[in-house]
Amino acid sequence: MVDQAAMNSKRNKGELIVVCGAKGGIGKTLISINLAIALQKNRKQVALWDGDFQFGDVDISLNLQPTFTMEEVIESMDSLDQYSLESLMTVHESGVAVLPAPRRPEFADLVTPAILTKTLNLLLERYERVVVDTGAGITEQSLSLLEQADQILLVTTSGLSPVKHTKSILEIFDALELRERVRVVINRSTMESMAPIEKILETLQIDTAYTVPNNFSVAHASLDEGRPLTLYKSKSDVARAIFKMAETMETGAPIDPIVPPKTSFFKKHSLKH
Repeated sequence: MVDQAAMNSKRNKGELIVVCGAKGGIGKTLISINLAIALQKNRKQVALWDGDFQFGDVDISLNLQPTFTMEEVIESMDSLDQYSLESLMTVHESGVAVLPAPRRPEFADLVTPAILTKTLNLLLERYERVVVDTGAGITEQSLSLLEQADQILLVTTSGLSPVKHTKSILEIFDALELRERVRVVINRSTMESMAPIEKILETLQIDTAYTVPNNFSVAHASLDEGRPLTLYKSKSDVARAIFKMAETMETGAPIDPIVPPKTSFFKKHSLKH
């Protein structure tokens, strides 16, 4: 287990935020991209690292055509320093510096723990906030990043399957003594066909969570068009929720209490099993 205090004193700079989730298609990339931009708008120097090394699509979701990706980082590892790594980043119009996933999925196997550690340390020397968008589930690579994270966002939706698997991941975090760094994000939280928020909290055995409302058509279009909501639709309900999340994370304030809806729409199934 990584000694968090020792790690912080060694890097003496940036903060690592890792976004993870049990399944694909639950909104990790949407939240990672927009959180990074929200932090950048808060006058922070932010790097966004696509940590889904096999099938990451952060660059596509930002409408970037990067010259370099994690492939070139791997190839340059022997001589890599803070300045050469910065030259391999692609700067988005928001100001966020992006390190895309490799172009070819087979390069994912070349991302060793040593490469992860060196790349991360260099990013943290240069940027005040490093946001990592990981792939689905927990892999050896994502676990290495999670153990070094200052804050972990565990994304789920309010469906039966995502909540079940999110509970399993929380149990893993308990076993790894990472639970104190974890905050749950319930994406599409206002979907009427899904479980009520209070039931999800009860199932996950947590008191509160960040919530991002359901606005699927707007969110989906923003990813397809490469136009992040926090940049192009900053007044949308989804963008406002992510701005609030960023503010809370920066200030260390408690997450706002969740007010249950007046009517529960989902009573046919139980989330207890």
